[in-house]
Amino acid sequence: MRTGLSGDAVISRAVLFEQFVGRDGELDRLLALREQSALEGRVGLVTIRGDGGIGKSRLIAEFGRRNGGFRKALVHVRAEAEGAASYAPIVDALEEIVRANPRNELALSALQTLRSPDGDDVSPEEIVRRRVVGIADAFVAEARRRGHLSLALDDAHVSDTETLSALRFLARRNNAPLLIIAAYRPEDQGDHFRLAALAALEREGADRIVLGPLQQQEQLQLLKAALPAAPDTVLGRIAELAEGQPFVAEELARSASDGQSSADVPLTLRAAILGRVADLSREARDVLQRAAILGPRFSFEDLVALCGSDVEVILATLRDARKRQILIEEERNGRIRFGFRHALTQHVFIGEMLAEERRELHRVVARLIESSGTNDRIEELAYHRWAAGDAEPAIVACEAAGDTAMRFAAFNDAARWFERALEFADADGDVARLSEKRLNALMDGAAIDALTAHCDRTSARLEGTSFEETAARGACAAALLLARMQRAREAAALLDSSVVVRCALRDAEIRFERKLGLVWVAMRRGQGDADTFAALDAAAIDARELGLHAKARLMHARQSAVYFHEDPAEFFPVSDEAAALAKACGDYRLQARVASNHALFDHAFSLDRAIAMVRESVAHCESRGDHAAAWPALTTLAGYLICAGKLVEASQLMRQAEARGSLNDAWLGSELMLTRLVGGDMQRFVALLDPERFEGSVWVAYVVVAQASCALSPDAAKALINRAMPFVKGPAGDFAVSVALFGDDAALATVRDAMRDYVPLSPLGLANFKLFSAVSSRREHRYLAARDQAREAIVAYRECGHLTNGLAEAYVEAGEPQEAIDLLERIGATAALARLRGASRSENPASAVTLSQRETQVAHLAARGISSRDTGSRLGISARTVETHLKNVYRKLGVSGRPELAAELERRRLA
Repeated sequence: MRTGLSGDAVISRAVLFEQFVGRDGELDRLLALREQSALEGRVGLVTIRGDGGIGKSRLIAEFGRRNGGFRKALVHVRAEAEGAASYAPIVDALEEIVRANPRNELALSALQTLRSPDGDDVSPEEIVRRRVVGIADAFVAEARRRGHLSLALDDAHVSDTETLSALRFLARRNNAPLLIIAAYRPEDQGDHFRLAALAALEREGADRIVLGPLQQQEQLQLLKAALPAAPDTVLGRIAELAEGQPFVAEELARSASDGQSSADVPLTLRAAILGRVADLSREARDVLQRAAILGPRFSFEDLVALCGSDVEVILATLRDARKRQILIEEERNGRIRFGFRHALTQHVFIGEMLAEERRELHRVVARLIESSGTNDRIEELAYHRWAAGDAEPAIVACEAAGDTAMRFAAFNDAARWFERALEFADADGDVARLSEKRLNALMDGAAIDALTAHCDRTSARLEGTSFEETAARGACAAALLLARMQRAREAAALLDSSVVVRCALRDAEIRFERKLGLVWVAMRRGQGDADTFAALDAAAIDARELGLHAKARLMHARQSAVYFHEDPAEFFPVSDEAAALAKACGDYRLQARVASNHALFDHAFSLDRAIAMVRESVAHCESRGDHAAAWPALTTLAGYLICAGKLVEASQLMRQAEARGSLNDAWLGSELMLTRLVGGDMQRFVALLDPERFEGSVWVAYVVVAQASCALSPDAAKALINRAMPFVKGPAGDFAVSVALFGDDAALATVRDAMRDYVPLSPLGLANFKLFSAVSSRREHRYLAARDQAREAIVAYRECGHLTNGLAEAYVEAGEPQEAIDLLERIGATAALARLRGASRSENPASAVTLSQRETQVAHLAARGISSRDTGSRLGISARTVETHLKNVYRKLGVSGRPELAAELERRRLA
């Protein structure tokens, strides 16, 4: 058994995953309990419950790493299931303490008591008492000596009951800065006594932490860091098999890194699973193997049809497997179904069969499904046809399953079925048809990470064939989406590929699609500069030849380009023409995008008009049931509703959109804003942002700085600002206020330089500019100027209908914090205000400045117009001393002369 001190935690094997992902809330809770125990000087107790491989040990290890140095150490031990002496984990912990401090006599005495047998004249009760008291005294003394100590017992479910009883006794010693952590698996509480001991331990007032599976995105984050060169398909397969369990994902990743197939179950897991069925009969094993062929869930009838053996044998096998926790039984919709408790168990049984044996069984199952005459098992049939490896039936079945998934808007499932069909496709026509279907599924599902690889593979397969144009059109469509999602580099690579360039020379439609894609690439790189308009002009000729729809799409691109010029005289005519063309060609998705663009621009002039416009954008898509196309407008609408103070409606809208899967990580602006206002976990959203991924676009700079920093601590906000500073020149006017609030002097100077030629043309831009000026003035100790500019900002925000965000900050800058509190309380955002004020007020405004008694006397006399000489005579000091006091008063109050001083003193009197 290994133990660790000062954060060197026990983990039974080398850790492949370096990152700590998905357990921030649980870790924060552990750290808070530790701090509470240290501050109050009392013993704390917490249990961590979770399935095997779920990450209990990793959580404790990270807790140890965050635990600090020697003064705040962690002693982490693990219980042993079989063959260990009583109190073995306690002995290991005491030995670790002695190694760190050989002169700890209490720990040495406790070890001696645990190792030495007592005389026959001592009762068992007294033996237990002496041992637990000695153990408790040793840990209490060590905790007091260090200032705090954390003791973690891993695998408590297999611990001896004596150790659990000792921990229970120790938890009652409420006189030491000690935190006890017990981690256990609920399904492996081996006997009644351990179960009772764990229950008794939790009854001592333990805090409980329950670990569930990691989310899919969290698993992929771990896997991408561990296997950076692995294809997305491999990582997705590992995540699917792991079912949210980090240990299983780690073992599978280790196998993949060793060159094994991602479908192979590591030997360590295979041995553990097969060991649980080693004593089963050959016939019972055959039943479980055939059950595994049926899938993770199966019906009794299908199993009987596949096995063809005695029903009693099958029932006995199922009963025994359920008892061993290999299978579970569940009832859904009045039907009894069985399933493997874990997907890996199913794969272990499948792996015990020969490959040809597996394929033949899959063929049998496929024929059983086809003979049943039912049409509700399309996916099952596709899976078994694919697993059987017969090309023609597999293509037909997988394509049918993909088509069905598309009808149900299950885009990711559809993409997977089409990909499986492509595995068997040999004819060029089949490859072209299935590739086009998979591309549509990937784009509709916003699976942008897979687009480039799919297009490259399709182009390589169809290049030089009669279906080459299909590959070129798909690449252009994918490039357009990638460019819109700020992936300009990948989009440009697709548009410049040999297949696209060659096809564009002979096909007008492909030529236009390529030029339109280049427009969006130029726009993302230059945000409406000369290159963008040159690309627009180059595409205009082809658009006229192709007709109304092409012209409408190009005008939408021009609308997007002129948006960044912030010139109403330029924008609105282009926008109106784009809307008319989109309506004329009947493309409701294009109408939605045009309306959304119009709302984005218009919200700076009239928030009410913008809300109405974006509602229209949503209606274009939702009236046709196309929720996938509505999600960008939905998030935009939520943001505008928040700005208008309609937080309840915005929250409802976001929940509805999330419930039906309409939100996307690429549009976090409104989600960030909403999370900030309702006091949510901003760090989780910030972690999703990667400026490099979006190539330094305005969108990233705006979201990272203008949105995320407002909810972070000053240090964290400054770090984000510094990260985004290289991108500041374009969007300086957008996030200038946040930089002024949270940035350092260098950042402030950079933004000022970038804003030198900035002329706010919209009411919202003017309000932001005035607030930026107010914050800048305050940071330079010009408090009166700051207050006047803040009041002007308040008027500007009210005029354009923005009731939160900048308006609340303007109230604070103007010395009216109660107005800000009232505003944010009205929409339920008081936590945001508290966080904002606490993070941003490193310097006191004039109203918070305290003058000394002598300075107050000098200030009031000077404000009345009395000279320095006369003031000195009245106060019994020299005129030079009066001038010194007066300079200090000017500096503290941020005024430059006696008239401003008089006005400030009057304001303070009335406040």
